[in-house]
Amino acid sequence: MKRRGTRKDGKNRRGSGSKKRRRKEKKKEKRQLRRRVLEDQIIMGWSIGPHSPASTTSASAGYPGSKPIIRLDKRDTGLEDALYGYVIDHDDPRLEQSFKTIDDRTSCTYSALDRDTKKVVFVAKVNLYQDMTTTEKNRFQRLFTYFAKDQAIKGHQTLNNGAGKDGGGHMNAVGWRPGYETGLSRFTADDIQKHEDQLEEIHASISSSFHTLSSLIFAQQRAELLAANTPIAGHAYEETGLDIEDCFCSNIAYMYDGFHNTVHCDNDASSYTYGMFAQTEKGTGRLLEVPNGITGFSFLVIPYRLRVLLTEIPGVIELIWRGPTDGHCTTTGTRNPYRTGLSDRMGLTCQIAKSLVARAKMYRKQFSPFHARANLTNRPDILEDPDTSDDGDDDSDYVPE
Repeated sequence: MKRRGTRKDGKNRRGSGSKKRRRKEKKKEKRQLRRRVLEDQIIMGWSIGPHSPASTTSASAGYPGSKPIIRLDKRDTGLEDALYGYVIDHDDPRLEQSFKTIDDRTSCTYSALDRDTKKVVFVAKVNLYQDMTTTEKNRFQRLFTYFAKDQAIKGHQTLNNGAGKDGGGHMNAVGWRPGYETGLSRFTADDIQKHEDQLEEIHASISSSFHTLSSLIFAQQRAELLAANTPIAGHAYEETGLDIEDCFCSNIAYMYDGFHNTVHCDNDASSYTYGMFAQTEKGTGRLLEVPNGITGFSFLVIPYRLRVLLTEIPGVIELIWRGPTDGHCTTTGTRNPYRTGLSDRMGLTCQIAKSLVARAKMYRKQFSPFHARANLTNRPDILEDPDTSDDGDDDSDYVPE
């Protein structure tokens, strides 16, 4: 007679094999729980989200009811050193073999942290057109229309930037940034002034998107802007960031015409860079919902082996990366003239350039009354008594009008 609970071979069903399996399952459950706790800590600690408005695809990661995708990646400094200064082809086999790819499968928010430091090194948000509200799409459209108009006004600016010179396409900039020469314009002075007056609104709109993606990183970059004491994109030189909440950068660069560059690190005073990318109609900036004959031009963060397929995503892509710290680039690409017609891949990035910080510091120091007093001690006759001055200009950061 066979005992209950035994197999045909006489071994207990609840024997060693079963116990080992249950222990393995419990360990797996504990790992998953620790992982979820860590993810929640990262999302809350770095304030990643909230995300886009309700969409028709509620199951999409990055939308209501779902969490951002969190990954811990080890930094590959050797790969960064090997590729630094080179242009990367869009069909380089290493990209398929060893890079993690962000594509058009779903609207999502993806965040990568350094495995050792647990610091956020990269955030990407994919906003598919199919999941956007009309209001959200119109807000994105307003931005790309503005930069297309700016390019029409300025033509191609001369870019003093090695990474761009060794690549291809064009990069222009708005706001405060040394190293650019303005191209020729066919617009009237009144047209140009009306356009430039809109930059404050554009900066505020970009700030809103950045703040929504990571309020902590946004606050950090805003603090860096205040500490650098540089002019603010869209505002006059003498306006201070203390009085302006919806700002975080001094200049906004925008890329077009098949822009790509070498692997490089940015010479910026800001720790992170915020960027936005989409496929547009050339000349107008109209957002194109169907990718049309453009391939490649992917964004790479080399030491963490990350790739974003910018031209294959029918939507707007927002990115945050450590521009001065991690080698990054835009790959080459192809544009079929028989299919693309007026298609283009546009992008914009926001920074605080170190060269601007240095120039602003020199200017403020040179024209500060406090600095003048410190260097004119041999001419007391021309120094005004600081205690009797009533013009409020004793601040070492004063800039004359």
